Amino acid sequence: MKRIMLIAFAASLAFSLCAEQKTFCNPISIENYPVGLFCRGIKNGDPPSREPETWITPNKKVVQFRELADPSVLFENGVWYIYPSGDLCYKSTDMGATWKHIPLNLSGADGSKDKIGYAPAIGKHRGKYLLIGGTGILFEGSSPEGPFKELGPLELPKWKNWNWNGDPPGLWDADFFSDDDGRLYFYWGCTPTNGIWGIELDADNPLKTKGEAKRLIPFEPETQPWEIAPGKHPRMGYLEGAWMIKRDGKYILTYAAAGTENKEYAMGQAISTNPMGPFVKPKNNPFFRKTKGFITGTSHGSIAKGPGDEWWVFYTINANCVHWFERRLGMDRITFDKDGTLSVSKATDVPQLLPKFGKGSAGWKRLNARTQLGCEKATDMRFKTFWKAETLPATLRVDFEGVMTMRSFRLIWRDFGLDVERGVKQGPFRYRVEILRTDGSWKTVCDASDNKRDLLVDYREIDPSFAVAARLVVLGAPEGITPAVVDFSLFGN
Repeated sequence: MKRIMLIAFAASLAFSLCAEQKTFCNPISIENYPVGLFCRGIKNGDPPSREPETWITPNKKVVQFRELADPSVLFENGVWYIYPSGDLCYKSTDMGATWKHIPLNLSGADGSKDKIGYAPAIGKHRGKYLLIGGTGILFEGSSPEGPFKELGPLELPKWKNWNWNGDPPGLWDADFFSDDDGRLYFYWGCTPTNGIWGIELDADNPLKTKGEAKRLIPFEPETQPWEIAPGKHPRMGYLEGAWMIKRDGKYILTYAAAGTENKEYAMGQAISTNPMGPFVKPKNNPFFRKTKGFITGTSHGSIAKGPGDEWWVFYTINANCVHWFERRLGMDRITFDKDGTLSVSKATDVPQLLPKFGKGSAGWKRLNARTQLGCEKATDMRFKTFWKAETLPATLRVDFEGVMTMRSFRLIWRDFGLDVERGVKQGPFRYRVEILRTDGSWKTVCDASDNKRDLLVDYREIDPSFAVAARLVVLGAPEGITPAVVDFSLFGN
């Protein structure tokens, strides 16, 4: 037994000497989550300015929330860039371990007029970066980080009755695709039943279209029942979130369906040998879906080849506590079947190895076994429940099933009382994480008592440590905010 303990200690010591983080965990840990688009400029308790049915609150009154969703991804010169709904952009120079906010001042998150809206699209074409969102205004930059100059509104074909018939829909949920031959294509669509559309753009002037718009992916509830948004009548699917990739001569157009507010929200694919189709939906649709557990509603995302020539999917995660569009972001590896289609897979919610350190799961399980009385909502693996730290400092304890080696933890916060319009703003949470050792003493394994980073989702590795329990000591929060913990998960083996 002593020999086994010595070997484990030596392995732990070797790993602790390497400060580089080797894992990530969904939802990914991104700094500076912005206030949701639906509650910008509105105070808590006010009636919503639009679509009251989307609020999950008493009397449909506004409760401010934070969101990021609908990520478009680029992998450039060893750096990941994501451009989500809510604010732009975020980059990772360590393969996805940490994400830094790069303000572009186009989304309105800084208090200016929103020039992007929901579902931004980024695409590289002839050495330039094209950026557009639901507003239909096209921007161009020479770097993924901008600055982006405004080119003007994209001129799509005229439409009349986009909800139900064959006319092209309004400009929502766009995607650019620059083909190997230099031609440029545009895909879009976000309607109950009208599907995903495509058109060729003028490669020299992306504001202009060429040829006719075509519906490339129809809503097909009879043959693709997964596309139906649960509870909708008449049957609706909200096909949206188009994203094109090309691999081995095949064009794979991915899309989202079943409604972002639902746990059934999933990603499908359609295959063609031509960027304008015809496209065929394979039998393995949906290829990315998770409807059970902590992380669900995994859709409206993007796919790109990243470090080590591995393919990755970045996606939206359903968190809707007060609003349908209260969401988080995730990332996972994805593979292809022998026939060239995207393989069926689902999102992960335990630590995964970053590319430099291997592939797949880190092999660490969630250690939580028993939570102190009154704090259970912080460990019940549900986004809609949370434990409030009413008086600071406040302590939340989790016991393990025997002696475990703790290696990392995930904290998901909720800023209770957030009300930007009244001066109560988001910001960093301050805390410590401590472990209970076998000799009965407590040891600090993460001291974030002077934390300066605003991390709504905070995942961190620690030096591997033998422990029988762990506790979170909440020390501080932004002025006016009552810190609440949605999830406190400990990982190890």
